[in-house]
Amino acid sequence: MKTKTILVITLVFYTVVAFSFLNAAEKYSPLEIDYTIQDVSCYDKTDGKIDIHVKGGKSPYIIVWDNGISALSLENLRAGEYSVKICDARGKMITQHFCIDSPKPLSLNLTADLNNQLDFLNSKSNIQVEGGAPWELDDQTYYFYRLNGSANYNDSLTIESGVYIFTVEDSRGCKLDREVYLQNISTGSSGNNNQNKQLPILKIRRNEMVRQMAFSDLH
Repeated sequence: MKTKTILVITLVFYTVVAFSFLNAAEKYSPLEIDYTIQDVSCYDKTDGKIDIHVKGGKSPYIIVWDNGISALSLENLRAGEYSVKICDARGKMITQHFCIDSPKPLSLNLTADLNNQLDFLNSKSNIQVEGGAPWELDDQTYYFYRLNGSANYNDSLTIESGVYIFTVEDSRGCKLDREVYLQNISTGSSGNNNQNKQLPILKIRRNEMVRQMAFSDLH
């Protein structure tokens, strides 16, 4: 009888040890999400991206985004807010929120005064550009400009007044095209071809001295 009692106690002891071991093995690290975000490159584009990596908890995981997609990556996103819910095999759940940012839209305004420099034309102009992601140099912001697709002009005196496509480009390659009527004050020619279209008037006046700064310095 004593031997049976010892045997039962021994079995109970090892059973408790076994259950303790199993319970210890069932302990998991907290369910977590690591992620990387790619913001939208230009205003109103859809090239944002979110990549997530799930760790901890107990796999397999159930992944559900707020748009119903189940994936570790979302691509071709607009600027805005997104969220994802992760549920592991134990039923533990976490939610992560994300925000895809976008630069402000490029805007081109034509003012009354010729206060802004157009280096590629060696001229002062009445142009004012805002938004986007300009280059920055010596606490100044810069954009890349073109007239009818070209930025190579040896002398603004050779540019005749008339209708042009004026292009603004920022450091991310975002572009804004605007049809304007260019009035070259330096040549004394205002022209009269703008009467029908009533386009915005871009005025330029040639500088007396060439500003020593190349666009290549901005790269």
